[in-house]
Amino acid sequence: DEIDGRPLTIILEPALVKLNEVVVGSRKSKFLTNKARKILEKAFKQIHKNYPRKEYLLNTFYRHYCSENEVYGRLIEAAVDIYDPKGNKRYYELPTDKVELKVNHLRRSFDYTSKARYRHSPISLNYVLSHDLTSYTYKNPLTEDLGIFQLYLADTTFYDNDLVYVIEFDQQSGFHSPYGKAYRGQIFVNSDDFAILRVESHSKFIRNNPLDTSFTVIDKTLSYQHFEDKYYIRHIISEGRASFKKYDTLGRLEDDWNHQAHVELITNNIHKDPVIPFEGKEPGRRELMAIHYDSSFWDNYTVLKATPLEEKIEKDLASRAPLQQQFETFNIIASGGSFLLEDPEFKHIIEQNQGHVQYIVIWASWGYPNFFEIQPIKYFSTKLRNNKIKYLFISLDQDEEQWLQSRKFNQLNIPESQHLQMPFKFNDVIARQYFNNFFPIYLLVDKKGEVFDKQAKMPSNSELKADLKKILNRKYYQDK
Repeated sequence: DEIDGRPLTIILEPALVKLNEVVVGSRKSKFLTNKARKILEKAFKQIHKNYPRKEYLLNTFYRHYCSENEVYGRLIEAAVDIYDPKGNKRYYELPTDKVELKVNHLRRSFDYTSKARYRHSPISLNYVLSHDLTSYTYKNPLTEDLGIFQLYLADTTFYDNDLVYVIEFDQQSGFHSPYGKAYRGQIFVNSDDFAILRVESHSKFIRNNPLDTSFTVIDKTLSYQHFEDKYYIRHIISEGRASFKKYDTLGRLEDDWNHQAHVELITNNIHKDPVIPFEGKEPGRRELMAIHYDSSFWDNYTVLKATPLEEKIEKDLASRAPLQQQFETFNIIASGGSFLLEDPEFKHIIEQNQGHVQYIVIWASWGYPNFFEIQPIKYFSTKLRNNKIKYLFISLDQDEEQWLQSRKFNQLNIPESQHLQMPFKFNDVIARQYFNNFFPIYLLVDKKGEVFDKQAKMPSNSELKADLKKILNRKYYQDK
């Protein structure tokens, strides 16, 4: 063109324009999408027919291990009974609303993780059971609203000679879900009875803050097995991977670490008609402490032979202490120093001094008392000189020379006190890592040899006088 007889040049600058997502497909693609939705809708409607409506009991094997920065640092294995008195008549939010749990046998390694140790749950039975797509709605968005997913009949396959539909699901863009920034996977549905046979899902969570960021990916696999006329849980696996970064106020990286967690549950046996009912919820730390390690059970537990530990897991966990020793002593360590009260050697020391009030300090070269705190108050000293009280220092050191040197270095040779050695049953590596925060222990024992106070006041504490008077002046303690 020309303007006023002069040529006009128009120069265009390139620019990027983001287009909205567009799915281009044939009529066949639309057909497969619609069919996938109908198959899933029917599968969910058939749950009450395909899965048990009456009570049943599962004998299961539970395994949970973690790694931190690619080094395995924790292992838990358990034989668990799961009793379901309600069946699959309807959905529940959580396993706590539906099933009863009983941990029959347990073995645990020490927890060597440094970052996650204090965040770890004692056991995660409810967590792994909550993945059951036929029972629970918690973090199972497919049970709540299929409308937020793109569905596609991706394939067909065969399972136990039955034709199986393979349906892909993917959370549609624009839907913000508490189940993760991305939630997708596959569902395998039997074409004959429309039972859900297997679910594979992938989700990721991203958090970005000025001072810290985290990225978490969770992959879950859930499979069911046909038993008589119903389907039951066969195997649940959860694989979680998380990475964390922490920054200072200037944006400089302060900390960077990652954590992986594997949790799985395998059904060994299914019981129905009759079932012996029981009540029980997921045990906490205290309840798990009461379950003692039974080596004979684990030596003959066939599930372990079918699902052996990976070689690297055993190698990493055993690098600091033999794995068998960790299984045998976990509860002892978790109980702190209180296990010593049941030690036959400790009981023998108490019996030898029966008839006297005993003030006992249990210590070691890696957990020793403060010099000023163990200086006895005047009333304590007087009763010591009059032989009314025994002041005992019991060392857990295995090496006698180390014990004697530590006594001298820490100035523990208090007048009228007695020093005894009761060697600890763990090597120094375990002792220093897991027990140094528990010692020294201060005990007050009465004349009958019964522990009056497991956390006795320090010998230098003026308030100790009242406790000493109390047990010295009991009526049946009156001196003749």
